[in-house]
Amino acid sequence: MKTILIAILAVLSVTLAGVLTWQKLTQPEVMPVVINQPAVNHPAVNQPVAKQPVVNQPQDETAGWQTYKNEQYGFEMKYPSKYVASNREGYFPKNKVVATFSHDNNYFLDVAVFDGSIKNYRFEDPSAGGSFMFNSQSKKWTPEELFEKIDIDIEAYLYKTGDSLCGSKVVIIPNPAYSLVVEIVATTCATQIETTSGLDYVATPLDFDIKEMLSTFKFIK
Repeated sequence: MKTILIAILAVLSVTLAGVLTWQKLTQPEVMPVVINQPAVNHPAVNQPVAKQPVVNQPQDETAGWQTYKNEQYGFEMKYPSKYVASNREGYFPKNKVVATFSHDNNYFLDVAVFDGSIKNYRFEDPSAGGSFMFNSQSKKWTPEELFEKIDIDIEAYLYKTGDSLCGSKVVIIPNPAYSLVVEIVATTCATQIETTSGLDYVATPLDFDIKEMLSTFKFIK
């Protein structure tokens, strides 16, 4: 009886082992699933904060200048404070001189007005002996090469002239209706100095930027 029981247990063990082996061979292998998590950047402790760039604001060169305003002809502009009003006739007195300024006997600033249509306007340069006309249709001068159109917000033209002692920059500004012309003349004259060989003259450059001044010019009527 004991022998039979042992035999039965042996058969059951072999059968169970066979069943387990068959299940292992027939079931698919389960692979582990890997989930990729996005990388998280953690701020470093005590990380320095990036400095914002410093933007330098452009300096207004005309901030301390004086203002000249002409109610009769309807325009205004700024000029350097070192220039003071004077009673000179002006370097180009053909048109009506409405203001003259100067300083140090070497620097002069004149403002003149031609009260009429630009079609009838003539710019005359006594030192060069020339008379120049402006064509309002083509917006060109005759001769064209002597006049430079200034790149600013208003319509303005630059003419340069002078002699061995003084040099002038003439700015010609027609109003938008072409019914009035403003002339601004900035003149510098050479400084007389004594040298071992006698008297001599040293050229004097203009002490302000014409474009800076013109940036303040505007018609007010």
